[in-house]
Amino acid sequence: MRNATNEHLGFGFGEHQCVGNNLARMEIRAFLAALAKRATRFELREMERGVNNVLRGIRKCMVSIH
Repeated sequence: MRNATNEHLGFGFGEHQCVGNNLARMEIRAFLAALAKRATRFELREMERGVNNVLRGIRKCMVSIH
């Protein structure tokens, strides 16, 4: 069960690794490959960085696909 306040959804590792990890990665690769064949342009609309004392990354990234 996911904590509603935590939006992160990781695959974990070791004995606690998600059993759907490889399937999810294959699906996203197939989706991105199909999208790349059809899209002519990607435009960054908005990006919000997430920064704390341990990790840096992108918290939100809005993209227009043409």
